[in-house]
Amino acid sequence: MSIKKNHHDRFMPIYNHIKYLLDKLLSRDITIKTLQNYLQIIFHFCFDILIKVENIEDAIKNIDYKLKNSDINPSVQIHYQKRILLFFKEEFNLSFKKINSVINYNRSVVFEDELDRVIKKLIYADKKLYKDEILINRRAVFTIIAYYSGLRKGELFSRRVKDFLYIENNKFYIDVNIKGINLINKYYDKRVVSLKNSNAKRAFEFEISNIKHLNIVKKYYYNIEKHGKVRFLFPDNTKNLSISKYKVMTITRLNDINYILQATTKRYTVIHSLRHSHATNEIKKLLDKEDKRIEDMFDLIYRIGHGDPETTIKNYAHLGLIKIVN
Repeated sequence: MSIKKNHHDRFMPIYNHIKYLLDKLLSRDITIKTLQNYLQIIFHFCFDILIKVENIEDAIKNIDYKLKNSDINPSVQIHYQKRILLFFKEEFNLSFKKINSVINYNRSVVFEDELDRVIKKLIYADKKLYKDEILINRRAVFTIIAYYSGLRKGELFSRRVKDFLYIENNKFYIDVNIKGINLINKYYDKRVVSLKNSNAKRAFEFEISNIKHLNIVKKYYYNIEKHGKVRFLFPDNTKNLSISKYKVMTITRLNDINYILQATTKRYTVIHSLRHSHATNEIKKLLDKEDKRIEDMFDLIYRIGHGDPETTIKNYAHLGLIKIVN
């Protein structure tokens, strides 16, 4: 390592951090087992990416993408993230706030015409695998609801059929509660999904403005209501490719939406970008209104599940990109 470290600038922070960890081992601040754990995490989720990308911002973005789309449960993801943040803090003097702003800035919004193409691709891909209308449309419906409701992936993924209601015209009602989450975690006997904070527990109405998207969701809603025996809004499929009554769609199947989003937009867009898109579109509507009311902003914050306006505006409102496109 000492011989090779000056051959490429990118090896320097890696070299320095490994030396930092080895020094901690020698001073008995950490055990050999802890060192092995740190190295395994940081090589797989950080160093492997860092040496391939052009700049630090791209590295942070790709590390976040790889970690969030792994099959690792959320609590372990947080543990891994802390180890990676330690590296960036020690070697690049980057705070968590700076890293978080880079991640959120790069989660580009998805535009309505792009959403339309993503939905078509999802339905086309799932038609090749399934015959049942619910299974063919479940990922497309998940994507549409995420875009128009602003729900987090885990919040929407864990909804039961009884948590979702079509009201009238283009209006829907959704209840974000802990019941579906408890059922999923109990089935897998581990923490697969959770609510982010106390503000995440909420119930509200939302509208689907695009008539094509509305009709897809309405048809799905009536099909799943007619079925009558399905527990989750987005059910899993059995081995013989029929609908599972009690299991929810797998995270792996859900995360495949990310690849279709990226391929369609040609930008860094993931499922979480649909939430950013919703917040951006809703804030733009509020700004465009002649009769502006502060109550409308707090209503949006409640629906998004944030505790204050600053989080919504600072991290989720990509109004600059909307202005450029317009």
